[in-house]
Amino acid sequence: MSNDNKNEKENEQKRYQYKPREYDREERITLQKIVAPRIPVTRKLLAQDVLVKATNDFIAKNIRIGSTAAEIINTTDNPGLFFSRLQMIIESTEALVKVAPFWRFEGRQPQEQLDEINDKKDTIVFDFLDRSFDGMLEKLSKKKSGRGKQKIFDEYQSVIMTYSKLIGEQGVEHFKQRCETELM
Repeated sequence: MSNDNKNEKENEQKRYQYKPREYDREERITLQKIVAPRIPVTRKLLAQDVLVKATNDFIAKNIRIGSTAAEIINTTDNPGLFFSRLQMIIESTEALVKVAPFWRFEGRQPQEQLDEINDKKDTIVFDFLDRSFDGMLEKLSKKKSGRGKQKIFDEYQSVIMTYSKLIGEQGVEHFKQRCETELM
């Protein structure tokens, strides 16, 4: 690629890149604590352009994390993977909410997305519990020995109960009800 084409592409990218207003000292300190926590503000206050780059990278990273985790949540039947990714989505969206006062987001705002996640969390968890429970039942049907079946169920139940805080009381009750109706 020639230098002219390269410079032209860079200029085009700069035109479409969001350039925030100049932050005052307090805003820069707050934003730096969010997007670059490893650089103590007491030691070094980042320059405006470096802070903007760090913020841009921080936002892109959290959006990527949330997007990847959402794909996994919708397809997996592994409880450990599901709940760790659900927690990841919540944490990455909360991080974006912290940056929102300093940055312009297009489309839905991070707070709206976080509210939607919290509103739909029970439905998402119930759907997963049903999907993973059905997967566990399928594994049980392939086992012949009672001991093997018990081991599969015990491992599954142990992982589910590990995440009982994320599941919530209604989710735990839903799980218990499925156990009583399907396994008894």
